[in-house]
Amino acid sequence: MIKMLNIKFIKSLSIFTLANVINAAIPFLLLPVLTYYLSPADFGIISMFQVLLTILLPFAGYNSESSVIRYYYEKDKYNYSSFISNALYLILIGALVLVPVFFFFHEEIIRLLFGAEAPKVSEKWLWVMLIIAVSQNIFQVQQNLLQVQYRAVEYGIYRILKTALELGLSVILIVYVNNTWVSRMEGQFIPALLFMVISLFLLYKNKLLNMKFDWKCMRANLAYGFPLLPHVLSGV
Repeated sequence: MIKMLNIKFIKSLSIFTLANVINAAIPFLLLPVLTYYLSPADFGIISMFQVLLTILLPFAGYNSESSVIRYYYEKDKYNYSSFISNALYLILIGALVLVPVFFFFHEEIIRLLFGAEAPKVSEKWLWVMLIIAVSQNIFQVQQNLLQVQYRAVEYGIYRILKTALELGLSVILIVYVNNTWVSRMEGQFIPALLFMVISLFLLYKNKLLNMKFDWKCMRANLAYGFPLLPHVLSGV
């Protein structure tokens, strides 16, 4: 029995690793297109948007997607569908906390991030990035669930498909529609929304959404995820 479990673990680990390697390699295929069609200024704007997204991700949910793994092994203490639902609620709460920040300080944030290129960036793109952050966190909840359940093939398929769609759409938009940074960001926004919807559907299909607000689950999510904020932000 132990030998069979070890084989299953090694097989799953290999698939997870391969999926992440492929997923990380795909963006390099986009580089020739970006360097040919986009200006250095466009590259700079795209880079700063990615920095902003890296900052937004932990705040839009307080790392509650990570607690899905941590508390999976304590399902006897929690109604796990309530736990997942409250992790999603926390993602929405985190995003709502950021709304007044963007509303009142959008001009300052844009100037700080983009400097001389700030006139090219409108306020709406801050809201787009916030939606992307929420979408990616919800997608990551589903991915973490697949990971902890050793459903490695499904994990790899969804992860690679999302990245491939994002980059494929970006190439099409940059080459045939608008060869500026806007096309790259639109190519990131649409797949993020699509896979958020897919993730929510899969959670619902697997009866992991009961949408009940539970303070016990909410506190557990916060107790695990919130202290991780400094660690996550230190990598920015």
